[in-house]
Amino acid sequence: MNAKGEVRGYYSDLLLDPELPDTHALYPSIEHITFPKQHGEIVVETRVVNDMKCILSEEEFWHAIEHLSFVGVALKKIPSPTARRDAWAPVRHYGKNG
Repeated sequence: MNAKGEVRGYYSDLLLDPELPDTHALYPSIEHITFPKQHGEIVVETRVVNDMKCILSEEEFWHAIEHLSFVGVALKKIPSPTARRDAWAPVRHYGKNG
């Protein structure tokens, strides 16, 4: 929790909201930061980022993030890294009615 009382994703720094439906991509998700898993070594992250971390290796994860950032800026879909983008939200979520 930061000084404003907000909880943000460990990797993404996206604002987490536990009042969202659990199918929402920004719903908080527990992330183990050790392998093998040590239950005392956890952080909180968005569901979508945690899912990516479960599927990809750490190197693949950071490569995907770097690539998406580069492409997003080049296509003018996201502002350059100097501008902060806190209002991001996915159009679709996990639930079929999401």
